Amino acid sequence: MKRLLLTIALLASTPAIAQQADPWSANNMVQPCKRWANQEGGSNPYSGTCAGAARTLLTFAPTLGACPPDNASIGQLTKIIVRYAEQRPERLHEDYLQLALEALRAAWPCKGGR
Repeated sequence: MKRLLLTIALLASTPAIAQQADPWSANNMVQPCKRWANQEGGSNPYSGTCAGAARTLLTFAPTLGACPPDNASIGQLTKIIVRYAEQRPERLHEDYLQLALEALRAAWPCKGGR
């Protein structure tokens, strides 16, 4: 009987799980990252993810086809990513990191083969 109830509960919850939004979508990441970059309300569950994404992109920028200035900051790049995503509302369902990479390349393209 316990097995039957557990199976029913699991099957009943499956559609709810399937309908949850992608946690890595720009839709889920943009507002928390915006609040973090603007230092509004302290830390949030996405703070580390926002900072980590920006730091990783800055670290590997030359190999990713972007050339940010040496003094570029994590907060600065996060604001650039947020602005880029907000200007493309039709793409907010897409992966945040993909839009972040595009934003990095658009903001700081490499010039002269660098």
